[in-house]
Amino acid sequence: MSTRERAMLPAAERVNSIFTADVEKAQFLQRLANMLDDFLSGKKQEIILPDGTSTTVGVMQGKADFIAKARAFMAAEGMAADAGDNRITNIGARSRLSLIFDTMTRCCYGQARWESGMTPEMLYAYPAWRFVRHPGARMPRPLHVLNEGAVRLKTDFQFWAVEMNSPAIGGFLLPWPLYGFNSWMDIESVSRAECIRSGLIAPDWVPGPVDMSCFGATLPERLMNRSASVQKVKDPALAARLRESLKKRFGLDALDRDGRLAIPAHDLARRIENQDGNGYIPDAPPVQMMLNMDMVSKVGDKINLPKSGISRKVRTAVNRAVSSIDAVHTDGPLPQAHISQTPGMKVLGSFNPWEPNAPIAISNAGEYPDLTTCHEIGHYVDLWGLGKGQCQYRLGMIPSEMEKEKRSKYGSEHSPEMDELMNVIMESPTLSIIRSIPGRYYRYLESRRECFARAYAQFIAVESRDKTLIKQLNRQRQERNLNQWTIKEFRPIRNAFRNLFMKKGWMK
Repeated sequence: MSTRERAMLPAAERVNSIFTADVEKAQFLQRLANMLDDFLSGKKQEIILPDGTSTTVGVMQGKADFIAKARAFMAAEGMAADAGDNRITNIGARSRLSLIFDTMTRCCYGQARWESGMTPEMLYAYPAWRFVRHPGARMPRPLHVLNEGAVRLKTDFQFWAVEMNSPAIGGFLLPWPLYGFNSWMDIESVSRAECIRSGLIAPDWVPGPVDMSCFGATLPERLMNRSASVQKVKDPALAARLRESLKKRFGLDALDRDGRLAIPAHDLARRIENQDGNGYIPDAPPVQMMLNMDMVSKVGDKINLPKSGISRKVRTAVNRAVSSIDAVHTDGPLPQAHISQTPGMKVLGSFNPWEPNAPIAISNAGEYPDLTTCHEIGHYVDLWGLGKGQCQYRLGMIPSEMEKEKRSKYGSEHSPEMDELMNVIMESPTLSIIRSIPGRYYRYLESRRECFARAYAQFIAVESRDKTLIKQLNRQRQERNLNQWTIKEFRPIRNAFRNLFMKKGWMK
């Protein structure tokens, strides 16, 4: 497999790739690149067997060999990772090395298979791909779930590259597999006869010329919703050079005063696309690009706060809530959530699980707008980050059917990985009191989704130590309305939140 082919595999983040650059890392990255090339090219070596005879074997014999040799190299260079730290964010962890190997090899095979199906002869005989899933996905992306089994023309790059491989859901903006880390999504050919029967093409359809040059290494990289900082570079001189280089390439507004990327992700991608179109191609090894990726992203990058139609009170509350959340944890692939404002006191906040743009509404008349925003974002994280994504409304659904649909999608309602947290919440003394009180309102307070959102808001307030959030939380407690937990009973809930987010790599 050529260097060019490898360079296309991760649709890599060239900007992120430089933020932790140092000589020690570069040696490790180059060694990984060489080992992957050895495996993908089928490089052989001759070895002598115990009986004195010789035989030829692969230089790199598979994933286990790759991981063992990578960790041996780290140990020899004094870079050995903590043996007990197997988090995906640790570059020497077995889980991270396994992900690198799987992603690189699957992308190679995916690209080769895709290219073989794009010849004029194959396009005529098999005009379309079917979007299929292999077993193994632990948390399927909601967009992929909606499109499993979909049949689209092979040349529908909007569907295959832009939508199914969207950076917003961890994809690479390429039309071939992989469709994001650990997605387990794949393609299979669909015959001309089936395409005609389904109305996808006419009987006399013939494929025209296809321009595939746009899927080279100059695509806008997977920079959406990233969190990268020059602060990660230990060498002050190198950090200063990187700041100047980034400002020169992306503009004086590229970095904030702390050295973090300060321009919106979509604007950054546009600037990269414009520069790549003018022939600017940074030089960064593809394996380095992968190793330096933030495997998670900031919640705040997903919150879309409009420039108009929002009062200063609500805008300040949303910004403070988002800042506090980002100070506590990161997240997985989430869609953009859109903030709106409501006028009255009847509903202080709401989250709509039925819409793809994840609408969140905050009342301008609310007494606790910051805590309310955290609460509604809690619903958003529960559904899209920990659950299965958008609830599907069908015309004529009755309330019981709508409730069943919600319970099938929210993580707090069904996810085994949330059992520890939800058990602690549901077994707390406050919930025991709520269950003992009759009335529709208390059944609402008792629901697992509402319990999670209230607990999430309290967790953000306590963990971030934001003074405004703490003040609003204490006022809620003083009202004794059973919306929040006492300091003592919240301690095990707080620990369970930490455990959940650490397991997901959202907290350190």
